Amino acid sequence: MLTGPDLNANAINIELALKDVQEKYPDFKVAAVVKTDCWVLQGNQKTLPLFRPTRI
Repeated sequence: MLTGPDLNANAINIELALKDVQEKYPDFKVAAVVKTDCWVLQGNQKTLPLFRPTRI
């Protein structure tokens, strides 16, 4: 889940919606939560590692 700053209205609404979804569908899981300052550069820097394969 990628959202903006904590006080951003969209970020707040996304988190509230996620709680509703998880209550209705308890098997629904979020793999990662990433918060950015809404700038493209920071968003790319924070999300790129999520798409790289990890070694086990």
